[in-house]
Parts: sequence; C-alpha cells; structure tokens
Amino acid sequence: MDKKFGQHTIKHKKDAVEVYIDPRMVLRIRKNKKDPNELTIELHNTINGRLSYDLPASLLKSLINEIEG
Repeated sequence: MDKKFGQHTIKHKKDAVEVYIDPRMVLRIRKNKKDPNELTIELHNTINGRLSYDLPASLLKSLINEIEG
C-alpha cells in the first residue's frame, strides 16, 4: 500500500521502505542482510542504476537528530 507525505510517495515492501516523488528516482532504506544492526540506503534511478551505502541505524538516527536540532 502506498502512502503520501506531501508530494512524496512512501511504499512499504517486505524488507524495505521506498520514498519517491518521481518513480524514476527512488530512495530505498532496508536492513543490511549481513549485519541487522546496519541499514542500507540505496538511490535508484533509471539512467545510472543504483548507488548504495551501509551505515549503523544509530548513526542515521543521530544524524536526523542533529538536523532537527
């Protein structure tokens, strides 16, 4: 089921959450298959394929807290 958050679409998949405005550019966040304490953030686009980056979930939460101040 897709949800809307302003102009963004949030799609829940079995093991990931996808966020996009235009489905040609999708941000996917999922648990890392090798280390369940890490999250994998992937940026997919139809032209260049996929870029991915693994980081601990605690670091992502810390970064969000810093941004929110």
